Amino acid sequence: MRNQLSCNVVQDLLPQYVENLLLPESEKEVAEHLKECAACREIYQQMNSPEPITIEALREVDYLKKVKRDRIKILAGSVLTVAAVLSASLFFLQKQRAISRQYAAKADEMAAVATEYAVKASEYAALASENAKLAEENEGTVGVSYDRNSNTVIVFGMGDNADISFPEELEGAKNLDAQFDSFHLSAYLPTLQPNEPLEDFLSAYLDRTQKSLAFLRAYLRENCPDELFADRTDKYVEISIMRHEDYEWKAHDDRIKLEMGSYYWFRELLYLLSILDNERAEWKELGYAWYLGCCVDPYSEYALDGDYLQNSSYYDAYTACGGTLENTAENRKRICDAVAYTCLDRGMSWGNLYESYPMKNSFLYSGNPNSANPGNEMSVMMAASFIGYLTETYGFERVSIFCFSRCNFEQAFGTDYQTAHADWSAWLNEACGA
Repeated sequence: MRNQLSCNVVQDLLPQYVENLLLPESEKEVAEHLKECAACREIYQQMNSPEPITIEALREVDYLKKVKRDRIKILAGSVLTVAAVLSASLFFLQKQRAISRQYAAKADEMAAVATEYAVKASEYAALASENAKLAEENEGTVGVSYDRNSNTVIVFGMGDNADISFPEELEGAKNLDAQFDSFHLSAYLPTLQPNEPLEDFLSAYLDRTQKSLAFLRAYLRENCPDELFADRTDKYVEISIMRHEDYEWKAHDDRIKLEMGSYYWFRELLYLLSILDNERAEWKELGYAWYLGCCVDPYSEYALDGDYLQNSSYYDAYTACGGTLENTAENRKRICDAVAYTCLDRGMSWGNLYESYPMKNSFLYSGNPNSANPGNEMSVMMAASFIGYLTETYGFERVSIFCFSRCNFEQAFGTDYQTAHADWSAWLNEACGA
């Protein structure tokens, strides 16, 4: 049978038990408890050791051991937490270092690109300086340099004077980069196939470009209401002649950009289309641009080909309206009239794309391909002839207001399209009927 005394009671009685001060009955119960309880027996044995310890001291030791165990647990948890934090920090630090290395590599790459551009800029600055020197030596007109690394002829004009002489060593050039006060021209030279030596052609082309732009700007300012243009005619013009056959025009805030392929004589047409700045180029825009760019501008790049002209379907109509083989703006207008007469007399689709095919087939047309507008059934040259007729009948100012989409046909000319078209047809028959 288990002793009835609790450990606390026995431990309180142990000092008297050690000194034999207990009553016999109590001493017997303590002795029996010590036989059964190892914890109390250990305390009793320590109290009988050569350096006895009090029960209070033993209890304090037990408390300290518990506190130590708790502190060890807390410390272990803290160590694990710190280890986890350090591990995560190390992971993110390694990740950050990897990203930093990536950005450092990118920065090095960008620095290399910047250095390359800086070198290129320095090279062109040197060329510009050389050009300026050449221009000064050439009485302030123009300078020409040749960059052998890029096979580029570089022309630096003083003002817009383009009286240029290209030296013979530039025959292997592949590119042209020419800059003047009002325009910049870049060209991939193999795209051009002139019938004259390249250096002669380039000099003449640059000269005609300057004169053509100046003429068209002056003509529009003099003959059109100011509100139609605002500052459009004052914008700098960038012209690119490329190796592919894309033809685009775009008016930006500060400049006009023209891109063309081997039909480099589209220069005036694209410029005028950018001046019109309509979202879509249909019969009135294309007719207006062709009429001004080919039939009015004396510096147009659209040149008469005598052999082609004499073998064309409309040559009789052309001579009937007074056309000759001289390359003049008036003769180019007569070609458009003769083409239009022949289309109305014989039907469409017998000549080239601009002569006798509906303009919806032209890559310059950017309107609705399913347009029901009867004007879009004309060819580009027919539209130019019609615009010319409207100009002579109603005045260029009214034609410009209409072509700039400021009013409809009846508002511009006081009659409907069908009536005006019939009058134009009758006029062509009288002018070109052989």
